[in-house]
Amino acid sequence: MPPTRRGGRRVGVALASIALLAAAWLVWKVVVSPRVFPKRFGVVIDNALYRSGRIHPSLLPTVLERYGIDDIVTLMYSGSAPQYQAFEASLAADRGIRFERFGLDGDGTGDPATVVDALVAIHAAVGRGEQVLVQCAAGSERTGAIVYLYRTLVLGQPADAAYEELLRYGHRPSRNPKLESFLNAHMAYFADALAARGVAQPPASLPRLPEPSTR
Repeated sequence: MPPTRRGGRRVGVALASIALLAAAWLVWKVVVSPRVFPKRFGVVIDNALYRSGRIHPSLLPTVLERYGIDDIVTLMYSGSAPQYQAFEASLAADRGIRFERFGLDGDGTGDPATVVDALVAIHAAVGRGEQVLVQCAAGSERTGAIVYLYRTLVLGQPADAAYEELLRYGHRPSRNPKLESFLNAHMAYFADALAARGVAQPPASLPRLPEPSTR
């Protein structure tokens, strides 16, 4: 076989292998992985508070049972993914799980009063000794914002570590530059509102996230 034909055949085999690997990766990511691993699931407080994205319907019952979830706090609007949310609400009702909704925008922004309401509801449920799951669609922006505020303003944990967690669970300032600005702009309101509702005392200094323009 001439060298040029052998070289062309090798290139063809290599391209076919790459295409096969890409297809296998896509099947794993889209079909298999969501049914095996709950989307962006994590522990915020051991035996008390958990976070996630939208957990696949085939996996959700197992997760709720494994962690003994008593309360689901969803940050999605009622009109988004209606079939999934109907399934989740029905599953929660059948199992006696409290289902609370505090709708925020997909980039983690929204009504600041709704943010405070979500934090108060989470704190109240944890205070009752319940196992709480806070979630949104991706588990990165809305859930990330609420967990960041809960860690810093309610638990008084270091802001740097809370921000690192926000990034670790998928928030990318380059992709969503609005989140840091939104949280910083309303941080004083969040702190004062939580204090007024008896959740936490205002911190000595407000946490501040590095905004994309200053990074």
